[in-house]
Amino acid sequence: MSQFSATGSLWLPSLLEIFERQNGILDRLDQLSEVQSTVIADGRTDRLLDLLGKRQRLIDELLASQTGMSELTGDLGRRVESIAPLQRDRIASMVKAIGERLARVINRDEKDQQTLGANRDQPRLTATRCVSARHARTAYRTVAQAPVLPARRG
Repeated sequence: MSQFSATGSLWLPSLLEIFERQNGILDRLDQLSEVQSTVIADGRTDRLLDLLGKRQRLIDELLASQTGMSELTGDLGRRVESIAPLQRDRIASMVKAIGERLARVINRDEKDQQTLGANRDQPRLTATRCVSARHARTAYRTVAQAPVLPARRG
């Protein structure tokens, strides 16, 4: 078998084109996730919503690129054996790059989720501390205002 699929179309150029497109999409997602981390750290919610919209469009584009991928990757092991080693290495390199970029984006997203969770909990913790401090002040005032009884002689 060569670069042609059972239906006669060129599978290798089509596969490489999809991988190139996915790498490009993941590069943009990676860049946006870096910006997202900064925006979250700075607490700029309005900018975050805009970034999330852009990221969603890229994710939709990435998912759309998967269409037709099953036909191209079906029996990929056998197909890859039939191509030149240089082309095999290129496919392996592209798959590795896609995996690394995807892992980087996912890891950054997980950190951002933790930061958002901590930021979400911060007002509640501050309010709890304020209530506790108010209760403590009230208790101190009560003790300070208590009448002092004269010492018993005895």
